[in-house]
Amino acid sequence: MPTVLLRPAREEGRYVLLPRARARVLGLKAGDRVVLQCGRSVLDGVQVVVSDRLPHRTALMSWELLRELPLPAPIRLRMQRTEDGALRIGPIVTVLARSTRSRSQKFMNQTPYFAALVRTGRRLGVPTFVLPPHGVDWERRRAVAWRVGPAGWSRVPIPLPDVVYDRVQTRRLDLLPHTRQVKQRLTEQEGVKMFNTGFLDKWETHKALSGSDTERLLPETKLLTSRADILDFARRYRTVYVKPAGGSLGKGIYVIQRSARGRYRVIHYGSTRVRHLRNLRSPAIVWRRLQRKRRKRRYVVQQGIAFARYRGRRFDLRLLMQKSGDGEWTVSAAYARVAPPGSLRANLDAGGKAVRCTRVLGHIFGRRGRRVLQRVLETGLAVARAIEAGAPGPMGELGIDIGVDRTGRPWVIEANSKPLRQMEGPKKRLRRTLRRPLLFAARLAGF
Repeated sequence: MPTVLLRPAREEGRYVLLPRARARVLGLKAGDRVVLQCGRSVLDGVQVVVSDRLPHRTALMSWELLRELPLPAPIRLRMQRTEDGALRIGPIVTVLARSTRSRSQKFMNQTPYFAALVRTGRRLGVPTFVLPPHGVDWERRRAVAWRVGPAGWSRVPIPLPDVVYDRVQTRRLDLLPHTRQVKQRLTEQEGVKMFNTGFLDKWETHKALSGSDTERLLPETKLLTSRADILDFARRYRTVYVKPAGGSLGKGIYVIQRSARGRYRVIHYGSTRVRHLRNLRSPAIVWRRLQRKRRKRRYVVQQGIAFARYRGRRFDLRLLMQKSGDGEWTVSAAYARVAPPGSLRANLDAGGKAVRCTRVLGHIFGRRGRRVLQRVLETGLAVARAIEAGAPGPMGELGIDIGVDRTGRPWVIEANSKPLRQMEGPKKRLRRTLRRPLLFAARLAGF
């Protein structure tokens, strides 16, 4: 859909000034009075003025209307007529996230990503803002959100949005009563679409994938309910993982390894350090240590797979799955994460290194590497569709971690509805991964 640069008009009144060619495409003529819609704001009796001198991709709007909506201008957006004849402009897209008082890290470690999203939306004609939960004014049906410009971040008034892209940064922030209340009220607003709401839970994700064609790609997993669960898995598998169901970034995980002599080694990956317990007669110590933690969070116990290694190091394959304007899942980015020497965690924030998939798989499997990668990509698509089928609302983005065993068989390790986005890598890939969620948001809004 063509975009228009909307600028403030000089003369007073309640009108929108359109170039003649644009007015013709929209089925409008000079003197018409229309209903104007922007986000969830609706204004009656707006006069249409037509100009032969205005550039085709430019439109003007009176300051009075811009204040009523409210809408910061100049702004690049899209225009359409609705079935009932209203003139609709937008879409207004907001990224829901908590803000801080820091100037350099306004939105914590996601600040560079959000800034890139806002700038990309500006170029696409998909006005994008970052909306903190406390920025919504329910009485006046508007919000105060953040946008980025040459001078940095600034607050601007906007209408309630067409689409909300849920990027609340952490589970703790997402569980705050005010955050949950705002999300609930936004979804109850007529016409507001929200996608990627909430965080994925490992156990719920496992159940969703168990009922589909992806079940054969899952390690055996059980919700931890008793000491016997740990002992049973440790008896049957050489390596066992005990993970927080709501955890991320590889933190809080216990790894249980059984030696050929029947002794056990336990590794705990905490928030700040890694602890080792060696030469244990029983892995039951893990259960004892989890007793207090299990009152607040659930854990799963999972079979360890004998994954292939790259130059002696553990690795997994991270797929960034996204939807674009066509509403179909696609692989936007894929790379291998190689763990540091001696570590079982390949997360980049834990010292892992990003390496091209073809380089890693080609080194391990030779000519078969490309076929293995194709199976991995097909697995990612199947997982994304299965997760979305059980989600409470639309999904537009997923980070999926896949391991490959020594035979080249892919295994699903984890899925994340809010993958950490870092603004590094090939520019073409970065542009693609920024455009797609915004074009998907435009699709949800009907633009």
